[in-house]
Amino acid sequence: MRIRTTTLSLFLASAALSRGAVAAQQATTPQGDEHRPPRPPIDCVLDADGDELISSSEIAAAATALATLDRNGDGRLTSDECLPPRPDRGGPQAAPGANRPAPPQDGPGGGGPTRPAPPILTALDQSADGVIDAGEIATAATLLLTLDRDGDGQLTPDEYRPPRPEQETMGRSGSR
Repeated sequence: MRIRTTTLSLFLASAALSRGAVAAQQATTPQGDEHRPPRPPIDCVLDADGDELISSSEIAAAATALATLDRNGDGRLTSDECLPPRPDRGGPQAAPGANRPAPPQDGPGGGGPTRPAPPILTALDQSADGVIDAGEIATAATLLLTLDRDGDGQLTPDEYRPPRPEQETMGRSGSR
């Protein structure tokens, strides 16, 4: 009987310690830690070393890097080849031709608003037809430098990525 009581006591003490450890872990886990969406494939191929800085040498190699995205070998890049699938519908984040900001539109079945294309796609799609054609791929290095706001010959994430939605909202609310 004494062995059962001791075993039961040890079991209960162990369970209490485990619950305490879980509670402590939850208390130190940062709250509101946002899930970061995957980087678009176009960002990944242009940023060959993955440091989120598109260096001058990576810009110089842009045409070769972009050619690796052409999955169907047609010499052109469409949004489905450059952008990750949308988590809610499985399609690309920006519809072909959506290279400029458009008013939010609800898609069929409540799909939500169409997002504008990232600045990197807008810079590369000079014809604004939603496709990066062979000529635009060939001149990609020159086109990418149009995003280089500080003129240092490289692109930082704030130069080639769109602003985060909360940044746009904060900017609007601050101007009231």
